[in-house]
Amino acid sequence: MVFLDTHAFVLFHHGDKSLHSKKAIQAFDEVDVLWISPIVLVETQYLAEIKRIRYMADTIFEQMSILHGLKLEYAEHKF
Repeated sequence: MVFLDTHAFVLFHHGDKSLHSKKAIQAFDEVDVLWISPIVLVETQYLAEIKRIRYMADTIFEQMSILHGLKLEYAEHKF
């Protein structure tokens, strides 16, 4: 099971694997489901609202499966 923090969530959506470590890329490649905590969506939304990133949290959340062929699960029961 791989949990993404806000930084990894945003960078992974960006699609530039060179920004991640080799260990992180290997972990992404080994799983079919990536998990995020609820706070990742809150922090991502805040970054979008202050114009630090281009896309809103819900847009990134929805596009992850399309862009990267992975399932992203909202981990509300894990915390």
